Amino acid sequence: MQKLILFIACLLTFNLYSQEVQKPIKFSSWNIKMLPKICHFFSNKDKMWQEKRLKVIIAFLKNSNTSIIQLQEVFDVDAVKEIQKELKHKFPYIIYPKSQFLKFSNGLMVLSKMPIKLEKTIFFNNHKLHDAFVSKGAILYSLEHDFQKMYIVNTHLQSDYKIATSEILRGQQLAQIMDEIVEPVQKHRSPVLLAGDYNFDLKSKEYVYFVENLNLKETCFEKSDKVYTFDNKNFWNHDVKSETLDHIFILDKNNTISFSNLSLISPKMNDLVDYSDHYGLEISINLMSKYYVMEK
Repeated sequence: MQKLILFIACLLTFNLYSQEVQKPIKFSSWNIKMLPKICHFFSNKDKMWQEKRLKVIIAFLKNSNTSIIQLQEVFDVDAVKEIQKELKHKFPYIIYPKSQFLKFSNGLMVLSKMPIKLEKTIFFNNHKLHDAFVSKGAILYSLEHDFQKMYIVNTHLQSDYKIATSEILRGQQLAQIMDEIVEPVQKHRSPVLLAGDYNFDLKSKEYVYFVENLNLKETCFEKSDKVYTFDNKNFWNHDVKSETLDHIFILDKNNTISFSNLSLISPKMNDLVDYSDHYGLEISINLMSKYYVMEK
């Protein structure tokens, strides 16, 4: 009892105040186009290029100073194994792509230097054409940094095809992400980062629905920006329209996150062949952490 009284007396001689400090986390999201081997059945050239691209992508990631790297289109089983084998020492916390019965995996992979926890995996109810053969969906994972928790969503939405566009399907998939992943964690009031290959541009109906109607913030671009993640100057893209198909969004009711240093991941082999048909996004996440300080 005497110790307790002494402790309280000591506290009364100090002023206790909080101090907020920003702790940056370097984060990236990248579609690396590691397709299932069956896609190379009629093309040894594509198979050869994928093997070469995998080696240089792994070397690039190995030399990266990014804390969290999330990938899309890691469909190839051997690519998953090789990435795990070569990068597990650099990124000890890895989330692997998941699969549905008799389908290819969702292709969603996360490599992290920080402890992360897989919270939930969903598979989209609605899809069509080639996308119906893979387990497309979204994953939710969490991390804690200086006592501040954050949730991150990695996803890859329905693609467009020359014979059919997919605005309605993507709208349904976005609604499923919000209903099954985002809404359930809103009770924690922790910030939610949503990143990946959304397959819609800044001027699309899906973008308006997702950002303006759901009160999300686009962390990277304004509609006036000419920053393309899917570019017709890319080696793999011929006769395509340059668009911003990859995004990083944030739902942050408590304003605990800010962003800085946006850049594109766009390495080339021999200054000619791009590592992937998509450019990745890299950004510094400034997560506000609160410390309590005692002062006389």
